[in-house]
Amino acid sequence: MDVDVVILSGNPRVYVTDLLKVVEPKQIVISSSAPAWKAGYWQKDCDSLQIPCHNVSAKGAFVMTLR
Repeated sequence: MDVDVVILSGNPRVYVTDLLKVVEPKQIVISSSAPAWKAGYWQKDCDSLQIPCHNVSAKGAFVMTLR
């Protein structure tokens, strides 16, 4: 399933590689409610899989232009 954005929030037991078996996101956003250590793992996974990733704690608010 193609989706525009997946938001990872809180502390779910989610691995990006497992997530990609279900959806194909164009962008992943990591909420500031996610623990820093987990956000780091998600960011590293996104980088290695070449999926755009926005970590709100590191980069500030995520803004998406809708067409």
